[in-house]
Amino acid sequence: MMKHLYCLYLGLLLVLPLTPTAKAQDAQDRAVIEKISDKKLRKTIEKSLSEALINGRSIAILRVKDRKLKSAAADQIIYVQARLDGFLNASRRGETIETGDVPDRIQEIQTLDPVWPVHFYQKELQAYSNQPTAVAAEPQQPVAKTIEESKPAPEATPKKTAATQQPVGTVREQTTATKETPSLSTVSTDTPAKSSETFSLSDIPGWGWIVLGSVLFLWVQKRRHFKKCPQCGKWNAMRRSGSWHVVDTEASYVTKELKTRNRRGEVVRTEECTVPATIYTYRMHRLCKYRKCGCTGEDYIYKKVKREN
Repeated sequence: MMKHLYCLYLGLLLVLPLTPTAKAQDAQDRAVIEKISDKKLRKTIEKSLSEALINGRSIAILRVKDRKLKSAAADQIIYVQARLDGFLNASRRGETIETGDVPDRIQEIQTLDPVWPVHFYQKELQAYSNQPTAVAAEPQQPVAKTIEESKPAPEATPKKTAATQQPVGTVREQTTATKETPSLSTVSTDTPAKSSETFSLSDIPGWGWIVLGSVLFLWVQKRRHFKKCPQCGKWNAMRRSGSWHVVDTEASYVTKELKTRNRRGEVVRTEECTVPATIYTYRMHRLCKYRKCGCTGEDYIYKKVKREN
């Protein structure tokens, strides 16, 4: 039974690196990936895809690391990805998003490198544009215009007094002040945010998973062989019976490093000295777990511990 489980475990380790860690969201995304004829580029795109929740929707976002970019539009791609990272953080904080020149940069990428899947950038940008934003100060401008237009003609009505004109001036002053004061929730479009270089499991290549799985498998087999019964020969059969007991002691010494410090805590002198110590030998009794089947295997395991006196 154990052999079958380990064979299944090895099979999973070999298949796991071949499955993509980030899948496209819908058939349109998968169709875009399938159109890429370059196998290396397709593999890079699949590993660089992840999911993010934008405006209540799960969107596939593409973030290719700078060192993996092999495109004629590498500079534009780095810029767009950095700006999209800033938009993502701003949307999570509920701030207003201004796309700025990102759509133009996406068009430049499509012009310089027609093979690059700008579909994911456009889809993510569309998700941000559909996000509800806060009411800006610009809609207040038509209010002053409406008041100005609602004035009757000078020849039709008598001249207005100063008390009547005061509210209109107040509205204009408030509108001007609102225009001059920038909104705190507006995302700055001058400096792009730095692209995040976070480590993820998708960065581990396939051969790395195979090496890691092989090391883990060998370590487990070594532990099972350590518990092999000396009589029936079955692995992982010996079980501890009792506790560790001291069976031998031996005089020894340990080398220590002594540091002399001054009043300010600075080390002024360092010297080595030997301190008496004792080596304790411990023994543990083990019995085979298949004793019900007639096996009477038993043995002892030892370990040594050095302690300072």
